[in-house]
Amino acid sequence: MKFATLALIGITMLAGCSRRGDARLIGTWQSDADKTIAQMKTTRTITEGPEAVLRKYYGHIKKTFTPTTYTMDANGAAGRNEVETVPYTIVHRDGDSITIKYRKNNKDLETKILFDGSDGFWQAGDDTDKGEYYKRIN
Repeated sequence: MKFATLALIGITMLAGCSRRGDARLIGTWQSDADKTIAQMKTTRTITEGPEAVLRKYYGHIKKTFTPTTYTMDANGAAGRNEVETVPYTIVHRDGDSITIKYRKNNKDLETKILFDGSDGFWQAGDDTDKGEYYKRIN
């Protein structure tokens, strides 16, 4: 009986751990404007004027992931300076990506993060088909 109880507790703890954090994601990431805009240019023509506008949006945001929280610092992107920290859980993971679930503005959201080596990832935007590249800064 003791063994069965301990085994059940151990399995429950391991199951909970599998939803927390992913070593590939933990750290601070900076929006990569060059790579994001280069990706956009593969699907449409972007001239100097519109590219300058895009650079007001991309390249500023910092995202920091701990095993349990996700912090987004707008860092002046398009005039925004908010910092927001929310808890998250991993709802799917494989060799190339993870999908996280978090709550923002009273809505449950999921976003897929596709890793690009160990120092970069692509993240789709919230409720949009747009996305952004990020590079590891620590």
